[in-house]
Amino acid sequence: MGRKIKVLIVDDEAKIRKILRITTTTVSGNEIVGEAGCAQSAMETFREAKPDLVLLDISMPDVDGIELLKQMKQINPDVRVVMITSINDPPTVRRCIEAGANNYVLKNIGPEAIREVIKQSVYECFTSIHR
Repeated sequence: MGRKIKVLIVDDEAKIRKILRITTTTVSGNEIVGEAGCAQSAMETFREAKPDLVLLDISMPDVDGIELLKQMKQINPDVRVVMITSINDPPTVRRCIEAGANNYVLKNIGPEAIREVIKQSVYECFTSIHR
């Protein structure tokens, strides 16, 4: 399959990061290159690790996740970003997509559904890298 897809997990809740880590590691073709619980740490890891895929929480304590998404897209417009949130609100979904998010997943839909979105995102990363 070639090189693995590099994944960065960003969520202020350690419990959610653990769930995402476990869920993500069950999807083949990727490797977790970092985890962050705040925007500053997320951006440092983003710059250093150069992930292909970011799983990003909207509700962060220091910077809004949508703002963080915009900063990441300015650095790397090709990075794929999946917003992971408990906010089920059409205007928020629209703001995320307009800011460059590739997908939007609710935290409460369960690990199997999240795994499917991650699997789809890893596949999309893989196909875009190997064009």
